Amino acid sequence: MHAFVALVGHFIAPALAFLIVFAIGGSKAMAAKKAPSGKGSGKPGQKGSSSGEGAIKSESAATPADKAEAAPSNIKPAPSDAAAESSGKAIDQPAPKAPGQAAEIEAKAEEPPVKLSDEPKDAAPASAPDKPVDAAQPEAPGEPTGATPASAPEEPEEEAPPEISEDVPLDQLELDLRDYLFDTRSKQINPRTFRDETGVSWRIDPKPTMIGALEGQVNCMLHVARMFQHGWLLNPDSQLAMGWFKRAADTGDPEAVSEYARKVLSGLLNPKNPRRALEILLARAEAGEVPPMADIWLIYKEDDTLVERKVAFGFLKKAAEAGYPRAQHALSLVYLGGDPGIPKSPSLRQAWLSRAAKQGYQPAVLETKGISQPFRRP
Repeated sequence: MHAFVALVGHFIAPALAFLIVFAIGGSKAMAAKKAPSGKGSGKPGQKGSSSGEGAIKSESAATPADKAEAAPSNIKPAPSDAAAESSGKAIDQPAPKAPGQAAEIEAKAEEPPVKLSDEPKDAAPASAPDKPVDAAQPEAPGEPTGATPASAPEEPEEEAPPEISEDVPLDQLELDLRDYLFDTRSKQINPRTFRDETGVSWRIDPKPTMIGALEGQVNCMLHVARMFQHGWLLNPDSQLAMGWFKRAADTGDPEAVSEYARKVLSGLLNPKNPRRALEILLARAEAGEVPPMADIWLIYKEDDTLVERKVAFGFLKKAAEAGYPRAQHALSLVYLGGDPGIPKSPSLRQAWLSRAAKQGYQPAVLETKGISQPFRRP
């Protein structure tokens, strides 16, 4: 038995060794055909691996460039039958590539390598180029090209209406009075009491008053002017009223001048004109006329930039001390409400109010009796 085993080992062992060497040589020849550049085979000096495993490793280790170099042969050569029979194992071969796929591989191999940017990673992206300053911008529909945007149309400033003349011709002033007297000649006209905006009342007999105005009597002309202003028996007409006030003032009567200036100040016919009213009054007040002195204070209250408080108050106090009841009543109102630099004084208020009431000045009389509230204007 031992002799038989030795005999078999003596003949079979060399045959097996020869087959193994032949199989290894065949696998190396196949690897050399697949990768002529020497890439794709196992590491040099590595032994003991089968021919099938070496072929799989060489295929998986090949780079895309290696595959591109081997691309001219579209179909890979199959391993020899002798190598297959000697190894006794099936050798895995890659699937043959279609002609279009091979062309795609060749195109990728010919593409130039991607050049990395020299810019740092955290560099900010380049901004878009600035637009030229004079580049034409699209115009809104309906606007002319290159035109600046139209601003809102400015409203024209309202022009002041022209002043109405106060110099009414004498014929026009007398016309309405004559017509009224002619129409009512056969009728009896009873006297009537009228009260103006300051609280002062007058007992007016219309017919004699109109006749007296036509004759140039100052008090009658002032009454006719008030009748036209307030519409007492006559149709209200500011121009005719101002014409009669001016005609009365032209006589030089201080009371008429003072009342005419007050109408200019209040704006009976034209807009208020404190400056013109001051021009009318100041010269006469400086000349010593008492009624204009009282009205300087009214101009100060209307516009304190035209006259100083000290000057206006001085004229008012001087007129009150002169016994002018309208100035005394006005001074009592100053002490009632006070004024910057002039403190309130109930005692002085009552003293000047009593003086005005004793002279029969109606607003003062009504206030002392508690019938009416204080009038703020003399």
